[in-house]
Amino acid sequence: MNKSRHSIRYSFAVVPVVLALVVLMMGLLADVLMDYSRATVDSRARECAQMMEAWATQLTGELEIYRNTIDRYFQDDGRFEEYVLSTYRKSDVYPQGIYIGGDDNFFFSADSWIPDEDYDVVSRPWFEQARYSKKFVFGEPYVDMTLNEVCISVSARMDYEKSTRVMVADIYGDYCRQIIEELLAEGQLDGALIATGGEQCIVASGDGTNLGTPLSESESAIHQQVCQLLSQGLTGEHKVKADGEVWNLDILYIDTANWYLVTGITDHSLQKPVWQMLPAVILTTVLAVILLVIFAARYSRTALDTELHANTDRLTGALNRETFQSVVAESYSASKPPRMLILFDLDHFKSINDNLGHPEGDKVLADFAKLLMEFFDRNTNYVARLGGDEFAVYIESEIAPEAAAGMLDRFMKRAREQFEPYRSCGLSTSAGAAYGRDYEDLYKKADSYLYQAKQAGRNRYCIEGYTPEAQSNSSE
Repeated sequence: MNKSRHSIRYSFAVVPVVLALVVLMMGLLADVLMDYSRATVDSRARECAQMMEAWATQLTGELEIYRNTIDRYFQDDGRFEEYVLSTYRKSDVYPQGIYIGGDDNFFFSADSWIPDEDYDVVSRPWFEQARYSKKFVFGEPYVDMTLNEVCISVSARMDYEKSTRVMVADIYGDYCRQIIEELLAEGQLDGALIATGGEQCIVASGDGTNLGTPLSESESAIHQQVCQLLSQGLTGEHKVKADGEVWNLDILYIDTANWYLVTGITDHSLQKPVWQMLPAVILTTVLAVILLVIFAARYSRTALDTELHANTDRLTGALNRETFQSVVAESYSASKPPRMLILFDLDHFKSINDNLGHPEGDKVLADFAKLLMEFFDRNTNYVARLGGDEFAVYIESEIAPEAAAGMLDRFMKRAREQFEPYRSCGLSTSAGAAYGRDYEDLYKKADSYLYQAKQAGRNRYCIEGYTPEAQSNSSE
């Protein structure tokens, strides 16, 4: 009766601790979920920015080929006009047409558009932006009043000896609009837009407003915040406040077009998964506390049993992972030579469980652990079961690679004899051994040599610093 009361008092004493841990875990989980959501949308935004870059690169690449062909073979106006009329519509990248203008009042449009008499080629934005640029330049967007679509002129100077001539291709912003629509349709972002790097004009936006106008002229508070960041040439992730919301902005630069892809998500949206999860967490916490009280009241002796067996693996009697790691860590000393860690793994162990049943599998594990503890029975050796069918031996005394190889040869022979009844299941063991003073580094190295042994055909070992001429002795 006293034990029961003590167990109940103990259980109620730990309830506040459990609640505190749940609150802590909830906070950590909230941070993880928010970081995951932010990383997900950032990754998607970068993918779209790469798509925009690829599109702009393809566009300018085709235009450069087209312009270079004209520069090289069609300096005569008559031949050049005939060539353009017969070829310009063959590209799906710039379907809106091509035209060429020069400072000698020359103008030619592939779609036969004839400008008014007062049309001044030299004063046109597409001419001014490209008269000194052999590289195709993206102009500022404007709204085509005929089609009510955002239009962008992409232009570059031609190699023409008699005057300065510029080739131009007009493109519409439908691809940019498609990118923005796809980003927002996924439901994770609260806003997205594409703006130019020059006058910061909007090429495409989620709400479809202010297209072709500078961000500075927009009445949107978040647009004004984006404008300030772009004016400073800032990219990457930024937190800003607008309209009472905290926005997480990600600004990505599209080099070929000199544009920016800006995506945004509010803290409120980032926190939605956390709030959606909260009822389930509260219910789980209540159930956990109730179960804890019942468990502590009915099974008070479990703590004692756990303490007695805390250092060993229940099935095999070998050290467990935690105790083994602690023992290895405590044995390190800078004044001593590096120690050896050997990792063992049972090859095809799963076939034992599948074909002979888990009880037989447990017997195989227990017998193998017993063999390890008998074979490495020294005060300076430690044997552990790290989990599943993975075992480890730590040799605290100094041992050379050649001596370790001889020792493992003898052990592998004993292991093959023990596994003989399971030959039909292909049961064997592989081992990897390495030297070191830091446990984590030592484990990684030994694990890599174990992997090499398995890659070489299993039923063998690999030792750091030991390269035998043949390893047939370890697989026969």
